Amino acid sequence: MRIASRATLFFALFTLSAFSVAEIKPAISYTTAGIWDSSFNQAVYEEGSFVYAFKMGKGPVFNHEPKGTEGTALYRADLARLAREGYDPIVAVGFAYEDAVRDIASYYTSTRFTLIDAVVDLPNVQSVKFAEHEGSFLVGALAGLKTESNVVGFVGGMNIPLIHRFACGYAQGVKLTNPSATILGRFVGDSYLAWSNPRRGAELTVEQYQYGADIVFAAAGGSSVGVYKTAQHYDATDTDFPTRYAIAVDSNQNSKFENSILTSMLKNVGRAAIESFEDAANGTWKPGLKIMDLRAEGVDWALDIFNEGKIPLNVVREIDQIKANIAKGSLQIGDYDTEESCPVTILWEGDVNTSANGVQRTAQLERVFSRGTIPIEFDELSEVSQ
Repeated sequence: MRIASRATLFFALFTLSAFSVAEIKPAISYTTAGIWDSSFNQAVYEEGSFVYAFKMGKGPVFNHEPKGTEGTALYRADLARLAREGYDPIVAVGFAYEDAVRDIASYYTSTRFTLIDAVVDLPNVQSVKFAEHEGSFLVGALAGLKTESNVVGFVGGMNIPLIHRFACGYAQGVKLTNPSATILGRFVGDSYLAWSNPRRGAELTVEQYQYGADIVFAAAGGSSVGVYKTAQHYDATDTDFPTRYAIAVDSNQNSKFENSILTSMLKNVGRAAIESFEDAANGTWKPGLKIMDLRAEGVDWALDIFNEGKIPLNVVREIDQIKANIAKGSLQIGDYDTEESCPVTILWEGDVNTSANGVQRTAQLERVFSRGTIPIEFDELSEVSQ
C-alpha cells in the first residue's frame, strides 16, 4: 500500500512537471523599416526571435514584416490577422503599435500582447518600457572621454519625446565626463518616414562633422545606417581631428562598418520578447507595465573584441563605475520622459550659427557630397550585409 502510494505520488509529480510548460504559438510583428534595419527591429529578431527559436531550441517564432504605409490602419489589420490565426503571445515592436494594440487587444481578449516602448492598460497587454536615458548616459560618458575636438553629435529619428530621452541621457553623460564639451543635435524628421531615411541620416552626420563633431550617436532606426556609413567613409584627413566615429543603437554593431563604431548602446528588446514567450509557456505571463532599466539589464553599452582596442582600460573602468553608480541609485539622471526638459544644453537646428571651433555655417555639406569623399550608394544603404 505504501509502495503504491509512493508510485502514485511520483507519477503525479512527474505529470505535473511534464505538462507545466504550455504549448504556445508566438509571433513578432515588426515595423515597416523591416527586420534588417540595423537597429530596433534587427535587435528584436537577432537577440529575441532567433535566440529563442534556434539557440534555445524552444520552437518556431513567426516573424511578420508589415508591407505598406506605416500607420495604425496597417498595424491594426496585421495584428488582427495574427490574432485570428491563433498566434499568442504577439510581440508588437515599437510605440507606433500603441493604438493598434489597444484596438485589437480589446477585441481579441484571450490573446496576449506584449507592446514594446508604449503603454496600453488592458488585462491582456504587457507594456515594456526601457530606461533609454540610462544606456545613453553610458555611451555619452564614453564620448565625453574620447572626443578630441570637444564637440560631439546626436542624430535622432522622429522628433518625439522618446528620442529626446536618448538625446538628453547622452548629453548628460557627455557633460559628466567632459563639462566643456559641446553637444550638437538634429532629427531626421517629424513623421514615421524619419525611421527609414538613411540618406538624410548621412547628411545630418556630415553636417555635424563639418561643425567639428568627431563622434555622433545615432538613435534613428533604419536612418542610423546613414550615420554609420558616413563614419565609415568620411574623409577628415585634412583636419585637426582626422578620426570620426559613430555610436550605434539598440543592437551591437561594433563589428560592422569597418572599425568606425566606437560602441553600441544596447537596448535589450530581444530579451523582452524572450521573456514574454517563456512566461507565456510557463504560465507566469503577466499584463501591466514592465520596466527594463540598467539594473534589470534592459540597457547597457557594448565592449567586445571589435572595439576594445579603441577604449583604454582606465576609460573602461570609469564607465563601469558610472554604470555601477546608476544601478545602485547613487547617480541620478534627468529623464526627459517625466521632466519634459533636459538639464544640459543640446544645440539643435537653429541654435547653431557657428561650430564650437569657429567654422562658419557654409555649403561644405554640398561640397563633401560633390567631391565624392563619401562614396556611398545611398539607394543601397538600407540593405545591410549580413
